[in-house]
Amino acid sequence: MISFIFPWKHSEERFILFDVILKNILDNMKVDFEICIHEAGDEPKLPDRIKDKCNYLFSPFQGIFSRAWMMNVGIKHICKGDMICMIDTDILLSKEWFEEVKNVKNYSAGFGRISYLDKKSTDYYITKGILPKKFGLQSKSGPRSSKIPKGPKGCGACTFIPRDLYLKVKGIPEIFDQTWGGEDVGFFRVMNYNGYSPTRMESPVYHLYHQFTTKINYEIKNISKQMRTWSRNDWNKYYKDVSIKGWGDKNKYEYSNNNI
Repeated sequence: MISFIFPWKHSEERFILFDVILKNILDNMKVDFEICIHEAGDEPKLPDRIKDKCNYLFSPFQGIFSRAWMMNVGIKHICKGDMICMIDTDILLSKEWFEEVKNVKNYSAGFGRISYLDKKSTDYYITKGILPKKFGLQSKSGPRSSKIPKGPKGCGACTFIPRDLYLKVKGIPEIFDQTWGGEDVGFFRVMNYNGYSPTRMESPVYHLYHQFTTKINYEIKNISKQMRTWSRNDWNKYYKDVSIKGWGDKNKYEYSNNNI
């Protein structure tokens, strides 16, 4: 069984996207699967009609979106499948993807090409439930339009990994705390250190347009670059810290905790 795990911190704009993303999966998956959502925030915001269709966990949280911790908690505590699909709430999967996913068995980047749709094409999909024949792309930052990511940058947005392997390497580094944007590369570094390299699916996926962007702490994000040159001693220290502090603790951000 494939467990789709979504980290969720509520925003009204992003929920419109998330709603259609979930419908796309529920309507098109042809193999055994489950939807898992780990929501974090001041209070639960997802409507019951969504929670009734998934394995759901809420954790009290204040601060900036912490994607690494949210993924770890979800996979450790609510995912039951033998294969995990770590996926963002703005990633639309293609018809080709739903055919190819039947054959995914190992650690793999979950797409061949990612296209960043513009607002007009995103609104069209939300309204019609299909992509326009000629969809528009974002031109922001040049290559942020349609691309085949390579190396560690190709392991974000949608990634497959066997659950037992995820637990073995102790998940995504939670050193990327109170931010997002470095944890995908950080996880790639962890997997690489442990001797694993991802294969890649060939099917396209689509990133739906949204204005709201969670603030990035670049000082923390850039740890992922430093990890590339970590020595064995650095890795030993990292795993020693993980064994002491733990990982995937769903109570990490309880409001009584001094970490907040």
